[in-house]
Amino acid sequence: MKSFIIFLIVVVSVCILITVNAKAADGEKVFISKCAGCHSLELALKKDYDQKKWVSTVERMKGFGLKINSSETSAVAEFLASREKK
Repeated sequence: MKSFIIFLIVVVSVCILITVNAKAADGEKVFISKCAGCHSLELALKKDYDQKKWVSTVERMKGFGLKINSSETSAVAEFLASREKK
């Protein structure tokens, strides 16, 4: 029984890591398709913003014509906030 519980914990942990990495990859794809036309990733990575500030920044870009939904906004914000600053 103890082995089974440890096994379940490992499986759940791996699933969580895969999901987090997939979201970051999705955020990168969305950034490239929706943001990179005006903003380079290199420039974005110079900003020391947390996820909340990135959401605010992406929302502000809607005023300049950005077409992005809330899940895409969250994915981009999470991706940029989680990246190492250059």
